Amino acid sequence: MELCLHEALKLNDCPVCHCIKKEFDEYMKWFKIEGYKEPSVCKSIQEAGYICDRHKSILKDMGEYLNNTFDFILPIDLEAFKSPKSIKKMAKHLMCKFCLEEERIEKLSIMQLCKIVASKKGLSIYMNSSANLCKRHLILTIDQLKDSSAAEAILNKYKKRLSQTIEALEAYFNSLDYNSAEKKNKRAFQEALKLY
Repeated sequence: MELCLHEALKLNDCPVCHCIKKEFDEYMKWFKIEGYKEPSVCKSIQEAGYICDRHKSILKDMGEYLNNTFDFILPIDLEAFKSPKSIKKMAKHLMCKFCLEEERIEKLSIMQLCKIVASKKGLSIYMNSSANLCKRHLILTIDQLKDSSAAEAILNKYKKRLSQTIEALEAYFNSLDYNSAEKKNKRAFQEALKLY
């Protein structure tokens, strides 16, 4: 994870989002090669409760290999669905196994980023990088940070990017005025999306 974060600090993107995508892609690569038939993995899918639509669309390209997965899961479900009462117990813990994996990666990425920025050197690397946390990961990282000066520095970097994006949006809307000599910055929304 640390290697992934250091790599992500070289990008103009949220380092946590980058690591979630990269590490989850690796997980899915493993799942498609051998995880789909591992009993412990199949059981964890069944116990989580369901597969969300986003992850179903990712899994569809596996085709008939998924028969192995569901051959394991469906008989367990049939046994578990004894009565409406037994199903109501399941409702409290309903989650997509693949969403849980992304959450796990997110938590590990944030913990590792907090370790990195806890040192002066690591904080300096983050502050001088083009990387910037998205709003979600800014909030979750600051919530986990023990060092208030690191939290303040990270927040100030985000606020600076936020102000620059507001200016870019204002420039875009000003350029729409037919009297304006300014060129349209049609990409302002892309910078705004990176903040979220």
